[in-house]
Amino acid sequence: MIPHGDRGKPLQAVLFDVGNTLLHLDYEWLAGLAQALGAGASPDDVGRADARVRRRGWPEAEEDDRPTAFFPGYFGAVGMEIGLSPADALAFAASAEREHLRDQRGIWRSAAPHAAETLQAIAAQGLRLGVVSNSDGRVEGQLALAGLRASFSVVIDSHIAGVEKPDPRIFHAALGALSVAPQAALYVGDLWAVDVLGAHGAGMDGVLYDRWGAYPEIGAERIRGLRELLLRIRPD
Repeated sequence: MIPHGDRGKPLQAVLFDVGNTLLHLDYEWLAGLAQALGAGASPDDVGRADARVRRRGWPEAEEDDRPTAFFPGYFGAVGMEIGLSPADALAFAASAEREHLRDQRGIWRSAAPHAAETLQAIAAQGLRLGVVSNSDGRVEGQLALAGLRASFSVVIDSHIAGVEKPDPRIFHAALGALSVAPQAALYVGDLWAVDVLGAHGAGMDGVLYDRWGAYPEIGAERIRGLRELLLRIRPD
């Protein structure tokens, strides 16, 4: 059970990460790309590889001042993880980047299983909902295209806010907009160091969304699907 009132206040709000929490990578599209490049990877194979790469981090790309500079490091590492050669992994990353820029939904465009119904059920308990995302300025529109934007009272995009998780200021921006104290809020995200520890640094409780089981030894609160939140939260 998620602690209720451990930080001195009853739960009033739940905040969410977006990439790989509310909106997942399009694993089917990426699996098709991998297969075209010679790797026999299923969508689930790509999902598990992606989770492993996110857990351990990925090599820094060159040209760090370029907005999409992380694609060669991140998707290149995913490509290697599913068995592509170094050259094909870079081709995999380049194609993923082109797709991300081509489609207004980006490549994180698949709503997490049961996302909409879970958000509606949480809101029905009287809890306020918000988003805090490290993104490229498009996250609000992408949530709208996925049919999820209406659930949230506030959406904070790091590109617009000018600060990224795990900096406490980005969490506090959302909390301030909701008029909720950190001790009365819960944050849900897929990266332990960025999301959960970032939330702790901002004075909030955090839940790790670990769809693919990449953190089996983590003793903190962990869910494999968003619907599990409904078994673990209690509003005032």
